[in-house]
Amino acid sequence: MPVSRRSAAGVLVLFAVAIGGGAAEATCPYSQPVRHSFGGWFDTCSDGQAVGGYIWVLANPALNSASDSFVGFVCAESGTVTSQSIDCQPEAGRYFDGLVTIAFDWGGFGIPPGCPVPPTGGDGDGRIAIHLVDRNGWSILTSLGYSTSFAMFLVEAAQKLDATSNVALPLSCQPAEQTLLHVDGVTRDNGQVHVALTLSLPTIRSDCDAGTVGAALGGCPDGPLSIPPRGLGRLYTRVTECNAGVGDIRTSAWALAGAPDSEGHAAISFPEPTSLSECAFIGATYRLGGTETPAIGGFVKIKHGNDCPDADGDGLTACGGDCNDADPNTRPGRPEICDGMDNDCDGAADELLGMESCGLGACARTVPRCTNGAPQNCVPGSPSPEGLTCDGVDNDCNGLVDDVPHPADADGDGNPCNIDCNDHDRFSRSRSIEICNGLDDDCDGLVDDLDDTVADLDDDLRAGVCDDCPTSYDPAQGDLDSDGRGDACDNCPSADNSQQDDLDHDAEGDACDLDDGLILIRASQAFVYWQAESGFDSFNLYRGDLAVLRQTGESTQDPATVPLAARACDLPDPDVLDATALSPGQAVFWLVTGNGPGGESSLGTDSTGQPRPNTHPCP
Repeated sequence: MPVSRRSAAGVLVLFAVAIGGGAAEATCPYSQPVRHSFGGWFDTCSDGQAVGGYIWVLANPALNSASDSFVGFVCAESGTVTSQSIDCQPEAGRYFDGLVTIAFDWGGFGIPPGCPVPPTGGDGDGRIAIHLVDRNGWSILTSLGYSTSFAMFLVEAAQKLDATSNVALPLSCQPAEQTLLHVDGVTRDNGQVHVALTLSLPTIRSDCDAGTVGAALGGCPDGPLSIPPRGLGRLYTRVTECNAGVGDIRTSAWALAGAPDSEGHAAISFPEPTSLSECAFIGATYRLGGTETPAIGGFVKIKHGNDCPDADGDGLTACGGDCNDADPNTRPGRPEICDGMDNDCDGAADELLGMESCGLGACARTVPRCTNGAPQNCVPGSPSPEGLTCDGVDNDCNGLVDDVPHPADADGDGNPCNIDCNDHDRFSRSRSIEICNGLDDDCDGLVDDLDDTVADLDDDLRAGVCDDCPTSYDPAQGDLDSDGRGDACDNCPSADNSQQDDLDHDAEGDACDLDDGLILIRASQAFVYWQAESGFDSFNLYRGDLAVLRQTGESTQDPATVPLAARACDLPDPDVLDATALSPGQAVFWLVTGNGPGGESSLGTDSTGQPRPNTHPCP
């Protein structure tokens, strides 16, 4: 990224290559993650489609909240990245395997207002609640307090701790009809569906529960009293395709249908879905400390013409997620087998049954374990004789490559092909002279281990362009920051400084020098980082619209009038998450100043050497 550096200030410009657009003042200027961080996960959650999620702060659910429909914090596959540019954990597994993890951060631009925990917060502060609801209405409801030991809301804290393995055991998605709302009966007349239900108080898993990771860490100082008393909530409905994902689980995205009596009984009516492929989704909330949860805690589905029986007697009705109520071996949570059926009700049949391999060398074969509902057997290929010419293949399938008594010597260099590392180049052979060409010329297993054409000034068996420190002994050729300068001669071994810039000539490069009056800024995906220059107690970050800068010359811009402008003041840490997306053609830049005993530092000078005026400073 292009970086312009002037005294006691930094600036970074980012050009948009993505979609969308929006801006917000920085609302939580420091990182407060909510995530699985120590190998934990949730299971039995149907994750072939997006799992609905909602996180909120119990003390202020109207303001401090985040929906997975907009932030995307539920991870269903490892190696993917959330909309906050957070890497999903390996434990998220693969789509359709029922495993999910949480990866979210309250800090940064574009996140709903406020930090759950102030900088001086302690263990258990800023208590939050998390709802996960899958396509079948099954859910996990949990609550966490802040952990000062890990500086985050550690999701594993609400999970049981296996004392033998010291591993956090997963929480499982549970059927709503067994934990939150039960369909007592369904009748129909004149195009209306009448449903009788009973609501119950769900179990809230929390870090205050005995035997959890949180209890072991002491992260719930007030004990079970940290969780407000539960109460019955209300019923909500939504009509959509039966196989559609759960979507937005906020109550604002559903229609209020009614409330139960004091014993939890309720009756609601609604028009029969007109299409055979449509279902009426009935969701329920509950109350914590008298306040209704802002998201549903689970749902049941009423299909066209279905009265919610449990025909197969497996304890789960079609309304509660049983996708085949005629087969007791088919329901969410069942293992998938090769039979052409969707055994676990995740919307796919015979998924993730894997591959089977057999045979050696040219006989090796790999086949899917299941094809069109039928198990497959792996049959090795047929071996063939090894030829005299080396081809790098184990043709006779005995586990050995080119194992013939008298192999050919294709390049005529006296080294047969089974010991010649390059039998197509007569200059590459045992005892040949190594040159710097990216090849193993002398067949010793090392590439460019000595350049005999250039003097080895530092006696490290590397020379010329093959030596990243020509005058410093560096046989390992270590380059920690991959900037082309070996660690033995790099003035910033742990920070990219390929030009070896050193403004104050103190043998410490600008990229890692924290007392040279420069603040360097870098950006990685949605994060902005800068140097923690010494002499400052905190930092101010200004974001501006490059187009406005070119038009007006204003380096710090008013967020009230410039949509892409923002500022975050008195930041204790030298990093911030900026989740703002840009439309094609838009560009933003960042400036950083420091706050010290003498007040706020200057914005430095621009590319013409003129001081940058701070027209809209931090208050």
